[in-house]
Amino acid sequence: MKTLEVANITEGKEADNLQYIMDCQRIFQGRFNQNFNEMNDEERTAFIKNHGYFIIEEMTELFREIPFHKSWKDYSNWSNEKTLEQWNKAKEEYIDVIHFVVNVGLALGLDSDTILEMYKDKNKVNIQRQEDPSLGYVNK
Repeated sequence: MKTLEVANITEGKEADNLQYIMDCQRIFQGRFNQNFNEMNDEERTAFIKNHGYFIIEEMTELFREIPFHKSWKDYSNWSNEKTLEQWNKAKEEYIDVIHFVVNVGLALGLDSDTILEMYKDKNKVNIQRQEDPSLGYVNK
């Protein structure tokens, strides 16, 4: 396996945090000879589909870790430490989700600037959907 090279990644307050994560993930995927720029459409589609399944699995693992997720379970004997431990495990699963979500973004050819712009645009649409009942998304 290739060694992880992070020398070309900018860290610190000046760095774009999302781009840093994406760069780290791109390098990590390179260890498995996965080059997003060299994938054809069928390979890219299979990659995205598989990672969608991985995201679902990691979210399922996250649900299993969060305290009080089973409505039928008696959690009354859980200590504060046990609850905190479970929240920390859930956070670890969340980070696993992010790894796979970032991989999907990379496979789609996204970078942090594009994600930010698309997020802002979609956020405006989502806010409008919540504020305007005539769009059919909310009942006020």
